[in-house]
Amino acid sequence: MAIAFFTNRYKITHFRKTISPKMNIKHAILIGALCAAAPLAIAGPESGPVGITSLRPYMSEPANGEARIYISLDSDVFCGTNVFSIDNTRPGSKQAYAAALSALVAGKKNQLEVDACAGWGTTLRSLYIIQ
Repeated sequence: MAIAFFTNRYKITHFRKTISPKMNIKHAILIGALCAAAPLAIAGPESGPVGITSLRPYMSEPANGEARIYISLDSDVFCGTNVFSIDNTRPGSKQAYAAALSALVAGKKNQLEVDACAGWGTTLRSLYIIQ
């Protein structure tokens, strides 16, 4: 079957005409741009250094699924609020709560990241402890 493909001049000629070097360069540039932009789409707004003043785990009925941990900060500059929340139902929420509790006890500054600012109780995406 491969021999028939190579002996048929029409298929080879047709194949060569459909693929041009310009098209390959355009595709390569497009793929490169998409790969470079992919990490930018993941990151959200980040705060400057802030301190945690209190933590409040809020327990709800299992049917509601609204279990959240509220974090109060010493500044309301980021997202126009000083209260953020950790969604207890998301993977990694226990680790984020442990990091927030550690920072509160140690008196360390933090940097917060959210998907989008939504005012009071904005859900955190991540929490950094700063030295």
